[in-house]
This record gives sequence, C-alpha cells and structure tokens, in this order.
Amino acid sequence: MLARRVLPLLAAVAALLVIAPEAFAAPVSYSVSLGNNQASSLALDGDQLVGLSLTAFVASCANGPSTYAMEVGLPATPTAVSANALHVETDGADQGYGASVHVVVDGTVTPDRHVISGTITLSGLQSVFDSGCPPTSMPFVAIPKPAVVPPDPEHQWTLSGGSMRADARTGHITRIKLNVPFACGGSVNAVDFDTHAYGLDDIATSPSGAFAVTLDVLDEYSVVRVLTITGQLDATSLSARFQVASTAVGGFLGDCAGDATFAATAAGASPAPQGPGTPAPTPGALPTADPNPAVVHQSLPRTTGPSASFNWAELRLTRGAAYSYYFLVDRLRCAGHATHVRIVAAGWPHLVSCSRSRGFGSGPLSPGVSYGLTAQAVRMRRGRIVSRGPAIVTLVRMRTAQDNWVPISNLPGTPPTH
Repeated sequence: MLARRVLPLLAAVAALLVIAPEAFAAPVSYSVSLGNNQASSLALDGDQLVGLSLTAFVASCANGPSTYAMEVGLPATPTAVSANALHVETDGADQGYGASVHVVVDGTVTPDRHVISGTITLSGLQSVFDSGCPPTSMPFVAIPKPAVVPPDPEHQWTLSGGSMRADARTGHITRIKLNVPFACGGSVNAVDFDTHAYGLDDIATSPSGAFAVTLDVLDEYSVVRVLTITGQLDATSLSARFQVASTAVGGFLGDCAGDATFAATAAGASPAPQGPGTPAPTPGALPTADPNPAVVHQSLPRTTGPSASFNWAELRLTRGAAYSYYFLVDRLRCAGHATHVRIVAAGWPHLVSCSRSRGFGSGPLSPGVSYGLTAQAVRMRRGRIVSRGPAIVTLVRMRTAQDNWVPISNLPGTPPTH
C-alpha cells in the first residue's frame, strides 16, 4: 500500500519567556514537541490562541501501517485558554493523498505559561487508500521558543566550550552560553543553551557559592529536553555540571541522557599551570600543530542533499604571552552539491568553504578540554543557506600545552575571534 515517510525535522525557534498573562505585550510562539519531530508550533496572545501549525499522523488502519502528513491549522471558532486549560477542535488534510482527519487538542497550561502539555487525538480519517482507522492519540509538550539574543562584547569569564558572565562578590551568574552534548542510544545530540534566550537573566548562588537550576530547553532538533545545572561559583573560578534528560515526549531519538562537567575562570585570573618545563610563547612565533594527532574522521551522512567528510585537526597560535588553541577542518571533501560545512563550536557558528581543503572550525578554545562540535554540510546561494544535510555532534578533545607541537608555514585564513 502507499505510505509516505516524513523525515524528522522541527522548526527553528525564537521567543520570550514571560511570567504572567498580563505581561504579554505580543503573541508568544511555542515549539510543540509531538514525539515525531515534525515542524509544529502554536502561539498565544494573552489567553487567546492566535497561531497553530501541527503536523499530525495516523499510522495504523485496517489495510495496514500507513503514514500521512496532516497539515492542521487554526480552528474556525476562536479558542482561548480557560482555567489554565486549552481545548482545540479543528480539521487536518493531506492534499497530496486526498486525506482528511478531525483533530482535538487537549492541554494544560502552567500558570506562568511556560509549559503546555497534553494529548492530540486524531479521528475519522478519510482517504482514497485507507479505511477503518481507529482514533490515534499522541502526547505533546510545548515551551516558548527561545529568544534570539546578541552575543556579549565582553564575556568576562572564560568557560570551557562557551562563555559566561558572573559577579562572584554578589553571588550572581548573569549569563551562560554553552553547547551541551548528550547521547541518544548510538547518536550524539546537543542543546545550544543560552540563559538569556530562555529568559533566565540571573542565577543567584547560596552564601557558599552553590547554585542549582532545572528548566525545559530545546535540543538541535527542537525536541523538548530537561536541563539541570548544578555548580559552585568562587572568587575566580566556576565548576558546573550539566545534565540532560528526556521528557515524557522524547521524540524520534527516544530516551536520551547527558552528563557533562564544565569549568570557567574569571578574566584576569591566573590560568591553570601548564606543567613543568613548558616554555613561554615567543612573540611572533610560527603557528604550531600537533605532529601526531589522534585523527578524528568526520563523515556527514550521505543523503539526497549536501554531505561532506573531513578530519578534525588542532592548531596553536601565540597571542601575546599566551597560546590560543583552535580546531581545524582538514582534508575537506564535499558531495551532494554542498558548498560549505557549517561548524558550531562553543556555541559559535563557523563556515568552511568546500572550495578549500582546510579551514578554521572554531574560535580560540581552552587546552585539554573536550568540546561537542556540531558539523553540517550545507548548500548556500547568495549568502543564504538553501539546503542542509543532517547535523552531527562529535566530542573532540583539544590537545594540551604539554603535547609536542611543531611549526607550520601558513594559516588557513584569519583566525576567528570567537
């Protein structure tokens, strides 16, 4: 029988967390995680539902398994949140397969409007291919899409794998920006986390400097995950543990978990000792590279779209009286009409052209630290991405000052500043 499989993909996200209904000055958009990883969203203007875009599925009928992409929009009758509950009745259609279905959304809205959860029930499927399809219910959870927040001109603290701002004297962490990796079976995913994007503008510590935060966030596929941060803030250092867990609606990647530890130092604080016998950098010295790196080969999956393969390499540059460390994309080969490889390192994006065999894959990073590096082959036209391959996250460890670095003659371009 005819069936259509729809690739997992969720919409990109951006919106602002608010704490009371009367605080809404504009409609707030939510990313809806259905567990099937399709592009779904809704929007509230105060208590009024003003936007709804769901991609729902019916997967079991009398004729056997069949999958439809049912585009569902706003109901004809105005719908509002009442007593922290949302009830929506509307219809969906798959024009390509001549299918229609009745859709009922029942959800509970938290008083602060930060989480909407419930079930979506599909019934009465009509199709030229199927009949006898029983009602199907799917759980969902939705959170406000994170805001797009500009980077800080001054990070104040150096965080392994990201950046942050804090005032240890008053016990307040005012921003953390970090790419947090986690695993889903044999796959690696990540949360590109920014406290400001989720409306968390201040994390207060206890008198001893301890802190703990738990919040819902979106991963790179826009599936809702639970992020727990615990740590200790001292005068010139911070240590933090980031744990990622699945919600009841885990998405196509299933149950996922992550547990990573990160460290930060205040600007101007003395860096950790580099070990006995480590020479100080010579101003103006040639860039150096590890002569015997443990080669990490990166193959981006071959699909009908852009794909690529390359090796991760490390580079060390002198910067005043200190070293700066970078990841390089080396021996790059592209296919599927890819024009670039997009890398996200420590929360910052970088583009490496397929016309070159080598390029910078990061800004300056910390030695001896493992980073979750996101790589994705893309096709660009007139400066815009028009097609993307799958995004893959790989954990790669930066070499240390004690490793044997040798001079190289040239750089693959101007080193990024972040």
